[in-house]
Amino acid sequence: MRILQLAVVAAFFAVPAAAQPPQQGAAAAFHAPSILCDTSEQLHSILTAFGDGVDSGTARFAELYRTPNDRDEPTCAITGVRTALTTGATALGLVDLAGAEFYGWIVRIENPAGEGYFLYLESPAEALKNSI
Repeated sequence: MRILQLAVVAAFFAVPAAAQPPQQGAAAAFHAPSILCDTSEQLHSILTAFGDGVDSGTARFAELYRTPNDRDEPTCAITGVRTALTTGATALGLVDLAGAEFYGWIVRIENPAGEGYFLYLESPAEALKNSI
């Protein structure tokens, strides 16, 4: 469980900053791993659990990772996405994860593998740098 916890927290810090997620309708690559879920609600539940602490967030992620979807894949996983069409984004505002603050979005993506909801994070320092 400790290794899973470190992997989840490491994924949050591995996402490179950009000036916001790609615009709706854009083809994009999300090379840095982050959390990808089948539904926006699943991703929200992980973020809500992280609000109660790293252990709670990790436990919620692990629960969804162990829950197979209709394709017998985890309903949530940590992954990068080579290419996808962005079909929408929901701004989360400033998000606190494991004591670090990020601007966050849940980006709805589609590609031949299916559709999903990708957690896109940007540090405030990078947001400021990219806006200058």
